[in-house]
Amino acid sequence: MMRSLRELADRYGPQKAEELALSALGLERARFRETLEEVRQALYEAGRLTAGAKFGYEDAARAVDLLEKAVHRVRCAANGMRSAV
Repeated sequence: MMRSLRELADRYGPQKAEELALSALGLERARFRETLEEVRQALYEAGRLTAGAKFGYEDAARAVDLLEKAVHRVRCAANGMRSAV
């Protein structure tokens, strides 16, 4: 359950609430970096799928699907950073 910074401050005091918020933000930053690496891997895989001169629609569609899913995970991680503060 996510608690607001105000709730944390009321419960633990302002200093501890700030520490908890920064810790949560740090975790979300790490998650964001991990998802960026997933995008790099998806780009590599998309390039591999479409590297040959004879790639077709199915290969292109699979490449797009990989990239869209990776970008979606990055957006979710960025939104997690926003809610962590």
